[in-house]
Amino acid sequence: AVDDVGTKYLVDFAATGFGQQIALPILRRTAEGKNGKVSRADALACLKECLKLLFYRDCRAANKFQVADATDGNVVISEPFSVETEWEFEGFSFAKTAIIR
Repeated sequence: AVDDVGTKYLVDFAATGFGQQIALPILRRTAEGKNGKVSRADALACLKECLKLLFYRDCRAANKFQVADATDGNVVISEPFSVETEWEFEGFSFAKTAIIR
């Protein structure tokens, strides 16, 4: 990876912007103790967890994603999908949280 002033460094995972604060710790936790041998299923579950958290915390995000698998000489792009969300928590009720009534 290269930072904003051109310094080159080696990392196992890289993220930018909001993903650097929210998703990077989840990516590291998923790979912890696995010596870089994360299965595709575990990696996809981790990615969906990261996307879900980022979607919840970004008021301008869209809940529509695609995943690209790049292997030796082959790139496969998934169909668009959405992550499952839950907005029915009691604390999300406007009537209970509104300052002005």
